Amino acid sequence: MISMKSIFALLFLLFANSICLAFYTGEDASSTSYQPNSLIVKFKDSRVPRINPGKQGTAAVGLKSAQALNAQYNVTGISPLVGKSSAAASTQKFGSVYLLTVADGADITGLRDAYARLPEVEYAEINQIVEFHEQPNDSLYQFQWSLNNTGQPHYHVVRNYGSYNDELVLINGVPDADIDAGEVFDNPPDRTVTVVVAIIDTGVDMVHHDLIDHIWINPGEIPDNGFDDDHNGYIDDVNGWDFAASMDPLDPGDNDPTDNFGHGTHCSGIIAGVANNIIGMAGVAEDCRIMGLKFDPLPLVSRIAAAIIYAADNGAEVINMSFGFNYRSDLIEDAIEYARDKGVIMCASSGNEGTYSLVYPAGYAATITVGASNDSDQVATFSTYGSHLDLVAPGLSILSLRAGKTDMYATGYPYEPKVHIVDSLYYMASGTSMSCPHVVGTAAVLRAVSPGITADRVKQILQQTADDIVDPYGVGWNLPGFDQYSGYGRLNLYHAMQALPKIRAKISSPRYNEIVSGNVEIRGIADGADFTGYTLEIGSGDNPDTWTEIYSATDSVTDGTLVFLNTIGLSGRQTLRLTVGGENISYVSFFVANDTQAMLTSPTDGQTVANFVAIKGSAAAPAFSHAVLEYKPDTSANAWTLIDTFTVPVFDDVLGGWFLESVPTGNYDLRLSVYSYGILLVADTVSVMVQSIFETDRAWKADLVAYPTIVPTYCDFDNDGANEILTGTSSEIMVFNLDGTLKTEGMPDFPRNNYMIPIAIGNLDDDGVDDIVAVGYDPPKVYCYRSTEGNTENYLGIFPPVGNFYRTEHEFPKVMLKDIDNDGRDEIHVFVYNGYLSETFLFESNGDFIRKFDYFSESLPLDLDGDRTDEFYAASRSFGMIWQIDYATGTVTDSLLIEMNGSSFNCAGMSGYDIDNDDQYELIVYGYYQDFGYWIYAFDGGLNLIDGWPHNMGVDAYEVPTDPIFADIDDDSEPEYMTTFFDISNSYILVWNLDGSSYLSSSPNGSFVSTPEPSVLNMLLLADMNGDGSPDIVACANNDLFNTYEPQRIYAWDNQGRQLDGFPLIISIGTFTSDRFTPATGDIDGDGNVDLTIATPDSVQIFVNFPGATYDVCSNPVPFWRYNRKMNNCAPLPSDCNSTDVTDNENQLLPESFSLLQNYPNPFNPSTTIEYSLPHRTHVVISVYNLLGQNIKTLIDETMPAGKYSVIWDGRDRAGRQAASGIYFYRIKAGEFDQSRKMLLLK
Repeated sequence: MISMKSIFALLFLLFANSICLAFYTGEDASSTSYQPNSLIVKFKDSRVPRINPGKQGTAAVGLKSAQALNAQYNVTGISPLVGKSSAAASTQKFGSVYLLTVADGADITGLRDAYARLPEVEYAEINQIVEFHEQPNDSLYQFQWSLNNTGQPHYHVVRNYGSYNDELVLINGVPDADIDAGEVFDNPPDRTVTVVVAIIDTGVDMVHHDLIDHIWINPGEIPDNGFDDDHNGYIDDVNGWDFAASMDPLDPGDNDPTDNFGHGTHCSGIIAGVANNIIGMAGVAEDCRIMGLKFDPLPLVSRIAAAIIYAADNGAEVINMSFGFNYRSDLIEDAIEYARDKGVIMCASSGNEGTYSLVYPAGYAATITVGASNDSDQVATFSTYGSHLDLVAPGLSILSLRAGKTDMYATGYPYEPKVHIVDSLYYMASGTSMSCPHVVGTAAVLRAVSPGITADRVKQILQQTADDIVDPYGVGWNLPGFDQYSGYGRLNLYHAMQALPKIRAKISSPRYNEIVSGNVEIRGIADGADFTGYTLEIGSGDNPDTWTEIYSATDSVTDGTLVFLNTIGLSGRQTLRLTVGGENISYVSFFVANDTQAMLTSPTDGQTVANFVAIKGSAAAPAFSHAVLEYKPDTSANAWTLIDTFTVPVFDDVLGGWFLESVPTGNYDLRLSVYSYGILLVADTVSVMVQSIFETDRAWKADLVAYPTIVPTYCDFDNDGANEILTGTSSEIMVFNLDGTLKTEGMPDFPRNNYMIPIAIGNLDDDGVDDIVAVGYDPPKVYCYRSTEGNTENYLGIFPPVGNFYRTEHEFPKVMLKDIDNDGRDEIHVFVYNGYLSETFLFESNGDFIRKFDYFSESLPLDLDGDRTDEFYAASRSFGMIWQIDYATGTVTDSLLIEMNGSSFNCAGMSGYDIDNDDQYELIVYGYYQDFGYWIYAFDGGLNLIDGWPHNMGVDAYEVPTDPIFADIDDDSEPEYMTTFFDISNSYILVWNLDGSSYLSSSPNGSFVSTPEPSVLNMLLLADMNGDGSPDIVACANNDLFNTYEPQRIYAWDNQGRQLDGFPLIISIGTFTSDRFTPATGDIDGDGNVDLTIATPDSVQIFVNFPGATYDVCSNPVPFWRYNRKMNNCAPLPSDCNSTDVTDNENQLLPESFSLLQNYPNPFNPSTTIEYSLPHRTHVVISVYNLLGQNIKTLIDETMPAGKYSVIWDGRDRAGRQAASGIYFYRIKAGEFDQSRKMLLLK
């Protein structure tokens, strides 16, 4: 059993690693029996994922990488952070955050680290607990020294070592060591407004006699009617929400935030205890209502983030965060920035370590960070300090409310039951947890007196009016002004109020998320002693980019009508901004729905649909409660199938997504229904024809016998003029004909093995016919299948990690082919990842072992110096060293160190590309620094850094982008480069110009496009999928990490980020994967059009032809993962396709078609010339054969640009021997062009 004291001791340090409630026990809070069992994962896009019914709470995840992790680490459940019906703004920003739970004893740290390495993940963090940091006629007011200190006796707990021996005593403080609340109570402000303060904590005792009158009541919610009346995604949330209704991290919670521990109630009492009611104590802020947001008994980071979002979306103006965690949580930071953008003032306790330390959320710039002072006006010894500290406030021996029968100091070590209880209903506690509410209460008073005062101005006022503590610990120091121990000094409520602008700005109606129509009265306050006028503006959306003034006036308004807004012509989400003076601004966002409408705009009536449909339209009404999307066969009367239900009105936008992959071909009715509390208001129905492309002759599916490799391939191994499609599986290699049938003739007898490593296709025997290299797992062998010279097998001696394909590319085991010695035959490179112990094995084309390279996490064969012989480039994992190694001797011939300001470079990938069009490769290296994120470098043949490089990719180190690919995507004769990465839900593509600037000038940091649905996007390809002559970006998207959006699909975008018609192509639904499945493209079937083939996680092979998308090598520069079927990560030379140096007249002279001319002279002796023409850039193989069909010599085997060419055959074979007299054939294969001619050698 986890003791509550242990949990909350941990809370004082937890947040992502540990969140801590900052009340002070006097003991080391580092030890705890709590073991975290859930993980937070974020994807960057803010769209709300659509959860498929029945899938929530399962352990299936949308990536095979993640799915494999889930199995490895025993993940037992998955859930989104915010529901799809949450307020529009928060679901856009946080719809990509999800939670995973693991079984007891699972390695949560390992799971976090593994998820953090996934390129689709923006961040992964452990869902830890937090650590709590803890005058009027009220009967106990005299003991509240923090509000009014005259040196009078007050309660104090003397802490003695051990348990059951603390004492409650009376001590005296130093006069005026308080926040000067007494001066305010003596002369309270008039004309105040009520301010809502959110307490994100252990809950609130909502029936405590000294707090019940100050509990927030949600004005938009009708109690206990079972409906989400205010359209915020929470049903019957009358007083707040319990985000931790159970110990299950995936539990969405309930509407009862009652405090069962006491910490949240104690903080609430300091802020808003009811004053002048004769009983008990007084809070700092009388005009305050407490919104209880509970995260106990398991104060996880995810729950805190959800609570911050809830507070910001539901009208809270100040948030109290008396907890901390010892490392930066991206999720919490996102939530805090979201709230800050809505004008919320956020205060956080600094911590109770008594040392220089940066804990969070106090460490975020958007918060006001509060340390603790004591009754002698010194800094409490337990108060954590640092340069981020803003000020201190009373935090030692603070009297406040006791929740029910709780006793915080009795539930865990040091076990001091009943000692802290005062008068049964009140409680003594110490800590920065108690300091923070003093500042929160003061901020609430400032907002009550001067509503609309900005959060920045409040922070500035608190700093400027604090009483300076020049000797923080009473030891004789003299530190006037700001210091790291006390910040700007001790809080002073009275002085802060004097610094307020005498202006008020507040919109009171309409309320947040309210649906309005017609002529709407905008009510509020715009007045004050310094008032000169007010302005009302309106903008579209939750955070408008532009504002339109609707009214301005110089007459003040006090709780009255600011203006009547005629909403005719307006529709959807709108935001009002009231500005009075320069420092008081009030916002409110609401919906305008003048009509009751259920309108389906896409798909249209009679439209044929396939794959996936983003259903668009409008669903709204003045009395809107929810809407339903459903479908049925047109032959069925009432057999409707649910697609989605939503409680937020939609205006001319996406209503939901309809997955058609499993819907049989036929006619269907699609219906949208709008309801008001169970009453159907209006409905719209369209009839559509569902037709799967897999029921046409342009596509097929075929079953695989086992789980497949991530990348299939194709080749013409048997030289019959037709390609075969090869897919490795966990048990065998499967070969398909172009019609999807199994090919059994003319192929090798592949032994049974695990062939999860993608198969490489190349030229091992210099005959111009495709050869096959595959790597098996058990036994760990390299299999070479040569079309004319026989097959070989070689043991690796190490088991390759075939389960790594959910991870980053540099951790994939891989085989790649490259002719390193210019003999016309590819050598074989096998990379086996094993962290610092990774190995690369090098074999001859006949399978003979050459050598092994140890301890390199990245390697690349590349001819960087132009001598037509490759060097071997290798990188260490994290030391920033790049070595150039001679293949023949294995010796290092050159090296360089990549570093930045002393930070080590972690290489994540290397590739070859000609970036300067000189027909010579440059070495591209990319990776990350822990402190500076991802950078990309380019080096020339001397391993010199090229001018203008490196470039900052703008991607943080905890994210994992895919290997950047280079190509000219806009036909300007200069390449661009691009990558993709994912966060909790969505994926993003980044594209840069060659100089590192954003390809789209209007987008920052290379931003190009994000997936419109939640997803994990895999490696990028570039292929012309629509036949317009320009490369399109193609990628397979897995289901998102937390499986809220199931389909595996293929996207395609043009060079402006526009999604191509017919995409996404849905290829699988219901099988969850994290493996990085990637298609192969090319003119696979030889019809001149682009084809695509891919294996799916549900063990299906897919082939799709794209009629009208004419295949051309130049417009398909990256048709395969790692650029080509050899998978050697060396791009074709882009200069081969450049035409910028060709005049119009020269263009007219370029061949219009392929040709192979008759050789001359013919007959010949000893040599002859062969001429041929290429209309565009392509790979060319010209070979000479004898009458038996044996390859005598390959004359050409390279990629060439368009033009007219000739080659001479000197009458010798590949060994240099004179050929005998007789008839010979010469054959050209150029892309899909294949032609042979005869010639006669006479001696």
